[in-house]
Amino acid sequence: MKKVLLLTHYQTSADNVFLQNINKTEGLDARCTFRQASVPSMVLRRLALRVAPGLMGLWLGDWKKQVDDYDVIVYIASEYSPSILGWVRRHNSHARLVNYFWDKVSISRYPIPEEPFIENWSFNKPDCDQYGLRYNPQFFCPTIDLSGGEPEFDTVCICADRAGKWKHRLQMVRECYQLCADNDIKAFFHFYTGNKDAAGEPFSRDYLLAEDEYYDIVSRGKSVIEIVEPGQEWVTLRTFEALSNHKKLITNNQSILAEDFYSPANVFVLGHDDPSGLKAFLETPYDEEKYAVVMNYAVDKWAERFRA
Repeated sequence: MKKVLLLTHYQTSADNVFLQNINKTEGLDARCTFRQASVPSMVLRRLALRVAPGLMGLWLGDWKKQVDDYDVIVYIASEYSPSILGWVRRHNSHARLVNYFWDKVSISRYPIPEEPFIENWSFNKPDCDQYGLRYNPQFFCPTIDLSGGEPEFDTVCICADRAGKWKHRLQMVRECYQLCADNDIKAFFHFYTGNKDAAGEPFSRDYLLAEDEYYDIVSRGKSVIEIVEPGQEWVTLRTFEALSNHKKLITNNQSILAEDFYSPANVFVLGHDDPSGLKAFLETPYDEEKYAVVMNYAVDKWAERFRA
């Protein structure tokens, strides 16, 4: 089996649940691109990488010592994509180098490298068509167990508005909160917001949940509420976190209707389904026939597509 290295910009952490679970996958290692640094050091690093990219190796994590051991190296796209993958090329000339866009190009505004040794891939089908990128869909870690015991909540909604930058998200959360109240649905809401208009709202919070706290709360819900930006046409990680753990999904992402794993028994689409049917939706059984389709998006299948 070809060995794959996934480089991300998660801050190095001993208790990073997501990376820990990716690393349970045979033939796949996930590492933070840069070594751990304080905030001042991160500012210095950003400046140094702009004026002296030749010194890139000084800032990289310990994975650089074994970089020649891998057959495929997947880098989550960033502003540093050309220089990071250029460094890797100089230290491993045999590996396939993949620059993977885990965000829409127009949102991230990251460069699309033109170097012939770099393969540009994306999880977003429209971007693949527009920019000539190769497609590998969203993925998730099936070893993150969120099944829990007897559900404490009918649904949970954990989201944020990027420190108040997404002003319209407040109204979207209000509508979901009211929908649950109107349908006698026991819900947990945690809306981390910088919007001053949210002051006094029962769902508003001024702190982020830690990663383990987030997973704990999701495990206590029968379903998960997902709120995406208007016009979003891709599947989120949260979708698979819910469905792979036999939890139902309530989402405003209408593009999900065209996905192969979609089932009206498992996914309630806001703006498409009758709001009065939400309670009944949560009380009906999960459609197990679609579970196998969901598992096609597991991280091991995702990594295998890069080996082909």
